[in-house]
Amino acid sequence: KTNDAKLLCIKSGMPVIIIDEVFTDSNLINFLSSPELGSCVIFIDEYEKLYTEADAELLILQILDGACNSKHLYLLTANEVRTINTNLLNRPSRIFYRKVYKGLDDNVINDVIKNELIYSKWTKELHDVLNEFITITFDILMSLIDEINRYDESPRTCAKLMNFVPQPIYVQI
Repeated sequence: KTNDAKLLCIKSGMPVIIIDEVFTDSNLINFLSSPELGSCVIFIDEYEKLYTEADAELLILQILDGACNSKHLYLLTANEVRTINTNLLNRPSRIFYRKVYKGLDDNVINDVIKNELIYSKWTKELHDVLNEFITITFDILMSLIDEINRYDESPRTCAKLMNFVPQPIYVQI
């Protein structure tokens, strides 16, 4: 998600403002509204970690509702959609596009393993460990490969020692 957002920032050709702390006062609206700023990308990575408090979310809602009168591109990433204010979801006037990441597909996983795993003897066991996850992120894949490469240890041993918890498969009713 973050890499895609960074790529969009680069491809936009516009200046980028990264918001990495919580703002709860009108100074942010004043800043984003200033004509001197021009059009730019406003990037908030892992939005839900910063903007979960009511005051902070209210400010973001005001900005996205047009309080800034600007032509900025807002990019927000999130890991836990369930924690995001429901006033942002299913509201294209606030968030126009939403891409949900389902994790890496098998071709990408296979390519990364082929190109990055030094000890190929662990390939099958690495696949077995990864199959225990519903979603495989680039972070999970590369962290596990790095650990295997570092110690030439089994993927299962590495996964047990690392912060990996396979997700149970469940059906939402």
